[in-house]
Amino acid sequence: MNEKESACLLKPEMLMNRTDRKLTQTMNIQFLSYNIQHGVGIDGRLDLGRIGDIIRQSDADIVALQEVDNHFGARSNYENQAKLLSENLGFHYVYGPSIDLAPAPGQLENQQYGTAILSRQPIVSSHLLSLSSDPEEQRTMLHAVININGAQLNVYNIHLGLDSISRMVQVAEVMDYMEQQEGLHVLLGDSNAPPEEKEMRELMLQANLTDAFKDDQASATYPAWEPEKRIDYILFSSMFNLIDQTVIHTDASDHFPIKAGVSINLHDLYKQTEQSYKEILPT
Repeated sequence: MNEKESACLLKPEMLMNRTDRKLTQTMNIQFLSYNIQHGVGIDGRLDLGRIGDIIRQSDADIVALQEVDNHFGARSNYENQAKLLSENLGFHYVYGPSIDLAPAPGQLENQQYGTAILSRQPIVSSHLLSLSSDPEEQRTMLHAVININGAQLNVYNIHLGLDSISRMVQVAEVMDYMEQQEGLHVLLGDSNAPPEEKEMRELMLQANLTDAFKDDQASATYPAWEPEKRIDYILFSSMFNLIDQTVIHTDASDHFPIKAGVSINLHDLYKQTEQSYKEILPT
């Protein structure tokens, strides 16, 4: 994606407030979170192409993916799935391996399994935070700082543990890390916990995050063949305004993807990232 193409994305809507004769800019951003189960659907078929189609059809701007393989094994054809998806969609991306093993026999690249963040807008920096984990599977949070029209937005992608005790520790580590980051936050991912669990209530309360699906009674995401649990999330700082949210029903993975649209006043976004905002007056 070149600089000209990037500049054309996520154009702000210009809204006039005739009372104070000031011009207020708001921007709409679409977020998607999806546990893709390394591209294998409930039909048992590996098809990364249909994952890409779902993302494209969702019109998402920023995407958090969990259970993404990178040369992991024959189950995903030893492919770099995040790279393939980003190239297919024309997105920027970062990848964070939760599991990083020596190359398989006959292969040159390490076998990796983890999370990815894809973005229409440039990714300024990224960091992979290792969380306290069960020895069977390392858990992580991938953090990307994304350039949104000159301002910076913190986007986090989590994939937490299977038991509540582990998740309580992991959530505490996530909150400690987020407190050290300047600016606004959007946290997405698979927590393996429903919203009524203590760790999720603590995360939303202490980090002052809004749950995009808190008022949606039909937002179960797992398992895809008979969804009964809501364990996938899009959480955002209170300065964002929720526009819409939807669960996308598909058999391309064992989870349903979720999408949420939010709006933000650009003045607030710039102010939060300590960037100057020049007031635009009507002519």
